[in-house]
Parts: sequence; structure tokens; C-alpha cells
Amino acid sequence: MIEGLRLDAPITLQPFVVTPVAADQKFIGRDGRAIFNAELAAAGFATAVDQPTWGAQLWPRRRLALAVSSAVEGDAATMPMVLALVANRMTDVLAFSHGGDPRVCVSAFEISPTVQHGGARP
Repeated sequence: MIEGLRLDAPITLQPFVVTPVAADQKFIGRDGRAIFNAELAAAGFATAVDQPTWGAQLWPRRRLALAVSSAVEGDAATMPMVLALVANRMTDVLAFSHGGDPRVCVSAFEISPTVQHGGARP
């Protein structure tokens, strides 16, 4: 998942397809509003930030996109590191082409076992 990318339509940057996450999904760190309001209260402020205001303030800077890689064959121990390096380079390119301050904020790797005889994937 990439945070901070100004992307309105899917884009392909091999081996990734990057798709914007719908605005109704909000953003990562929604609990920050509760923390901010608690800190304001502790400092003696009567002001509290409501959910619509919080979302309107943060969504433009914290927009999300999902990057999904096509299947890549290689050593299971090193492929996550290789894909992480490629993903970080991809966010550099996307920053130049689409603006914002994109960065990979969370990732997952799925390793598919191969069939011992024949090498085909299930």
C-alpha cells in the first residue's frame, strides 16, 4: 500500500499495477483524530476536531493506492527484499509523474508453493 500518492486512475509500472483506493475507505491513521483531541483537551482547549473536518484536512495529503505485483519467480527468502527495493524506486518515479510524497507504508508477500513434479503452480 502506498500513502501520499496523487493518483486518479490505475497505472501500470511493471511488474506493478497501481490502483487508487476509493476515498470512502478514508486513510491510514484515522485514530490520530482521537489522539489529537485528547491532547487538545489535556492542554485545556475546548475545541475538538470532528470526523468530517479531520478527513477533509488529511485525505488530500494521505491518499492511498494499492500496488500489486505480477507473479515473480525467485528465491522465497530474497524476493520480498527485491520487491521492496523495486517498490521504493517505483514511488520515486510516481512522485515525479503524479506529485505528492508517496511512500510504501505497508506490504504483504504471498509465496505460492510449486508442485514438486512438473513445477506448475496449483
